[in-house]
Amino acid sequence: MQKIIIQDLSLSISFFDETRRTIEEPEAHLFPSAQNALTDLLVMTYNRTGSHFFLTTHSPYFLSSFNNLLYAAKAAGDNLPPEATLDPTRVRRVEALGYAPYLRLKAQDFAAYQLKDGTAESIYDAEKAITNIDELDEVSLEIAQKFAELVDIVKENEAYENA
Repeated sequence: MQKIIIQDLSLSISFFDETRRTIEEPEAHLFPSAQNALTDLLVMTYNRTGSHFFLTTHSPYFLSSFNNLLYAAKAAGDNLPPEATLDPTRVRRVEALGYAPYLRLKAQDFAAYQLKDGTAESIYDAEKAITNIDELDEVSLEIAQKFAELVDIVKENEAYENA
C-alpha cells in the first residue's frame, strides 16, 4: 500500500497536480523512521501542489512528525502576518535542522481530531501549532510506568539476594 501512496504523491508533485486523498492508516507496516519520511512527503506534496489529505492514524510517531513540521513553521516565523519582518537567524537555524520551507507546515493549514465517545474533538492547538497526542499515546505512559515498577521489584530482589 505504501508503494502506491508514494507513487501517487510523487506523480502529484511531478505534475503539480492538486488532489484530494483519503489515506487510512498510512503508518501500517512502517517503521517510525519511514512514518517520519512519509509525513515529510505529504507536507512537501501539500506545499508544492495544494493537495489536501484526510488521514486516519493511531500512530503517535506520525503525529509527532507533524508536530515537528508545524513547530518548524512557527519557529521560522511562517505563521506571522505577511507584513511582519522575519528574523533571518531563526530561519537559518530552523533550516539547519533540515526544515526547508517546503517541509514546514503552517498552523492554519492543519487540523487533527480524536474520535471519543462517538464525537470528534480537536486535539490541535493552532495558536501553539501543536497537537496534543498525550491521550492518544496514553498507553505508552502506562506501559512505561509498569516497567519502572518492575525494575524496582528486580532491584529490591537483587538487594535482598546480595544482602
